[in-house]
Amino acid sequence: MPLEEVGERAWVSTLTSLRAEARYAQGVFPDALEASGKAMRLAPPDDLIAQVAWRRARAKASARRGELTDGERLAREAVDLLEGSDDLGVRADTLVALSEVLHLAGKEKQGSASAEDALELLGRKGIIAGLDRAERLARSPGGGLEAGEGRAGRALPWAAD
Repeated sequence: MPLEEVGERAWVSTLTSLRAEARYAQGVFPDALEASGKAMRLAPPDDLIAQVAWRRARAKASARRGELTDGERLAREAVDLLEGSDDLGVRADTLVALSEVLHLAGKEKQGSASAEDALELLGRKGIIAGLDRAERLARSPGGGLEAGEGRAGRALPWAAD
């Protein structure tokens, strides 16, 4: 029996957000938006991880479609929801998502600053997963995206990593 049929919303929304992240990484942005929309509808208001996860996935997919204002708003909401959280890995992932969105919007300085914040959290916790991506976003011109590469509607250079 599917989890939704028995009233389980938290796991379904979290898993659906993860699916949205996976489809985003594969460059299938419409699927990422669809999955994040489903997660948004299912996520319990008090489930911090689910609320952050759908916003993070939807922010990046929206930015890829050229909806840069919505993407930035969602990414900042996700970061704000985690203010004071002790889950440094989730906070770092969310700051990296904000960095991506800001770079897509042409806000390289802000994007690099967000990635630097993520690097600080990853270093403090000793988390090595994600360091390469955060370093590229923090320290490379344009977030490590080649000229025109990675702008709305185009796959990320590290999506195939």
